[in-house]
Amino acid sequence: SGTDHFYKIHLAPGQQLDVALSGAAEADFDLYIYENEAFNDEHIIGESITDTSSESASIVAWEDAYYIINVFAYEGNSPEGC
Repeated sequence: SGTDHFYKIHLAPGQQLDVALSGAAEADFDLYIYENEAFNDEHIIGESITDTSSESASIVAWEDAYYIINVFAYEGNSPEGC
């Protein structure tokens, strides 16, 4: 089991979103970026799913819309800044 942390951000077309996070060495986080507030696998447009606490992902917005960043704390403490 784990804990999700969600962040909503508005982007204009052409804007780049860079997300990076880190945590304790024994932690395991996953990072997902969703388009248009849809929370299913077909709407994942950026992700980083290693077995460590260091994750990063980038996207370039193609439309004026809200995008969702999902930090999933699979094991360990919450990522810094959450």
